[in-house]
Amino acid sequence: MGVNRRELLIASLLAGCAAPPEAPAEPEPVEPAAGKKGKKVSPPAPPLAKIPGVEPRNLLVILVDDLRADAVGYSGNRRAKTPAIDALAAEGARFENAYVTTSLCCPSRASLLTGLYAHAHGVVSNGQDLPKKQQTYATWLQRAGYDTAYIGKWHMGDRTDPRPGWGHWISFKGQGQYLYPDGQKAKKDDRTFNFDGTEREMDGYVTDLLGDLAAGWLKERPADKPWLLVLSHKAVHAPLLAPERYREGFRGLTCPPPLPDTDAAYAGKPGWLRRMRASELGVDGVYRGREDPDEWYRNYFRCLAAVDDSVGKLVATLKETGAWEKTVVVFTSDNGFSFGERGVVDKRNFYEESVRVPLVVTGPGVVPADRKEFALNVDLAPTLLELAGLQPPADLHGASLVPLLRGTVPDTWRKEWFYEYFFERIYPQTPTVLGLRSGKWKLVTYHGVWETDELYDLDADPGEVANRVAQETEQADALRKALREEAARLGCRLNPAWARESADEG
Repeated sequence: MGVNRRELLIASLLAGCAAPPEAPAEPEPVEPAAGKKGKKVSPPAPPLAKIPGVEPRNLLVILVDDLRADAVGYSGNRRAKTPAIDALAAEGARFENAYVTTSLCCPSRASLLTGLYAHAHGVVSNGQDLPKKQQTYATWLQRAGYDTAYIGKWHMGDRTDPRPGWGHWISFKGQGQYLYPDGQKAKKDDRTFNFDGTEREMDGYVTDLLGDLAAGWLKERPADKPWLLVLSHKAVHAPLLAPERYREGFRGLTCPPPLPDTDAAYAGKPGWLRRMRASELGVDGVYRGREDPDEWYRNYFRCLAAVDDSVGKLVATLKETGAWEKTVVVFTSDNGFSFGERGVVDKRNFYEESVRVPLVVTGPGVVPADRKEFALNVDLAPTLLELAGLQPPADLHGASLVPLLRGTVPDTWRKEWFYEYFFERIYPQTPTVLGLRSGKWKLVTYHGVWETDELYDLDADPGEVANRVAQETEQADALRKALREEAARLGCRLNPAWARESADEG
């Protein structure tokens, strides 16, 4: 028999009463045995320094999958029904230029956790797991005395067992499914959630199950100990299945028409993009082959409405328990998604609909405002650490958003940023993409294929229609140079890993 919503609420409340597991003792360095070669086992990194005078905040991170920045109500989208998310946005800082540094689920999720680019943390494609030795904001916060919990989609790797840094762990295999136990998948290992190492068969709609579990954990937090909770939704990732209560809703929505398959529409665009139309990630492969585009589009917003319900549940729980005034809430996504604007139904590219994500931060000390500065997924880790009163490590690629949250802009805040996506054999339609956003300009380059670069003036052309690379040659050359310099600063090799190191010289 599966665990239904009522049973799991009772179970989660009982589990919340139990004492959290003690952090494992830090191992001492191990010397190799005499006469044998071996490596020393290094001790964990030392605890982070505390920032004097900072009261540690409770931290709630709500992560959605494949949610583009313009799909929520507060962005001006009248199709969306997201009152709870919009209420968070009204009370907090709304980052209008929030982006991911790799627009793909697993690499972006790892960047959110670590504050590092994909080439540094090593998760460069879907299916790869984050190395256990890699420090994350969870491992640092747990070492500083935080209760930590991860509830929902992990996605990195194919295992479901708990990962380092999380005192409480509930997750599922890979993408999971929307309806448990016998939804879109019926395999034995797709019917369960892993509760702190134990598999339990579930019964219910995944977004509701996760929201209930998260609320149950929050209700049992002691008032005198700070906590971190990540609620990571499966929604709104395809293939989409709406909850029963919303399946008749949004009937008036129709999907925006995809990019026409004409020479004029693809003028200035790389050849791989047009060829991708017929693939399983293109409009001719999805909309004409497997999905009705209008129903697919409606289901996207139906699934998002269920996410909004869970946001409302968590906010209500925080207020009921008295934790609201001590909690900072972050709402964001791992990447955006294309509805067919480029002829593709995917996110593996550097176009705005794929890389721009919603980012809302609300809580004590946060000044409500529309923020225009560039914010990146790698900024989440240092931001959470500073909110916890910890000094972020100096070697992180991201920067703390805390000054912006307080209404000030440091003189050193970024004016440009680097983008990377690495070729995947399982989805060979898209080549390696290296790009740079600098002010209003965006440069897109492709590695290993003979394709045109792309250059867009996003102030004049927010839809990225007119490639200006042939007309703005000096601007393009300057941005190529800046791209190389930024890649070098971040430690990203522009040649493949199998090349000799000397190939990067000169």
